[in-house]
Amino acid sequence: MKNLYFGILTASAFFFVLLFPQESFHAASSGLLLWYETLVPTLFPVMILSHLLLSSNLAFFLAKGITRPLTALLSISPCGAYALLVGFFCGCPMGAKVLSDLRQNEQISQAEASYLAVFINNISPAFLTNFLVMKHLESRTLLLPTLVILFCAPLLYGLFSNHRYRMHKEQPAASHIAKNKAPSTAITFAMVDASITDSICSITKLGGYIILFAIFTAMIDTLPLNSPYLTALLSGITEISGGIHRISALALSFPVKYLLLIAVSAFGGLCCTAQSAQMLANIGLPLRNYLAAKISITAIAVIMALCYIF
Repeated sequence: MKNLYFGILTASAFFFVLLFPQESFHAASSGLLLWYETLVPTLFPVMILSHLLLSSNLAFFLAKGITRPLTALLSISPCGAYALLVGFFCGCPMGAKVLSDLRQNEQISQAEASYLAVFINNISPAFLTNFLVMKHLESRTLLLPTLVILFCAPLLYGLFSNHRYRMHKEQPAASHIAKNKAPSTAITFAMVDASITDSICSITKLGGYIILFAIFTAMIDTLPLNSPYLTALLSGITEISGGIHRISALALSFPVKYLLLIAVSAFGGLCCTAQSAQMLANIGLPLRNYLAAKISITAIAVIMALCYIF
């Protein structure tokens, strides 16, 4: 049944591109511009450097020194804490990417990777600051509460679900791997070359997903829904940047608009989920579990926003 839905969606997008070339061109151009001007300069260097740190085993030693509170609080390894920091501060899909690399190198257990993957893959603070707060909310006073809500919500989810992880966690692999690889911390040109190649592949895939979901968002705009509110909400569920833009343009009271913007930002959009899907598969996490966790995090963020507003 899932394959049938994907087939129908793909066929619909194909005919949309043929029947609405102007709308498709505009959507693809917007997606490409977002990728080229924003994501490539912000994420591509991080991808290269992160891959280098993991390949040389330096990530373990860096994380071990600065993440002791996280490892104690969540009962995770230093490598897991490193992935958490990257996921929170560098944005989607870097959290899933780092976890996938750690799992592939057997520097983290599957139980720990599956536990972390559902709540560390978030929208970057730079995007939230510039695009959500400054450009669309247009209020500097909302910056701190918005960031607190959107970063505390996934962390709270991680704390709430931590007892299940502690019950089922495997023996951490990171300490054992670190001992075996400790002498191999030198960065070579072969590592640099491999990191650049891997990062080019990842950033190109990311651009493809953004363009594809920009077309899906344009498809929503052409549907005869007769409701700008429903159109904006569906756009937010599909792709976060288009959703934020459309929700901000609605004639709604501030509390309702703010709650909707918090909801779509916490969820991250199906575009971010699709970007992370293959990496989640490498980790061994079913996509339905990831989506269920994202919905729970969205609910926590909305409750926190309600407490802030009222």
